[in-house]
Amino acid sequence: MRDYLVAGPYKKLKKYKAQDWNEIVVIVKGTVAHCECNGEVLEDALKIPATAASGWKRIAGQMEYRNLRLTEMN
Repeated sequence: MRDYLVAGPYKKLKKYKAQDWNEIVVIVKGTVAHCECNGEVLEDALKIPATAASGWKRIAGQMEYRNLRLTEMN
């Protein structure tokens, strides 16, 4: 992702590259998600609903994506 808005609890990311591409990795197991930005942990055990739609959201301005990969792992 590029131009990821650093907001809320993520204002002090050390590995975030402003105005450049950043890699966001989200691994979901059951109802818990592990999220990283460029290898830096954003959320270690984020609780999520058992069922929900997938979506990509921007809060303000333009958000760009490239090389999206969704993998179901058993």
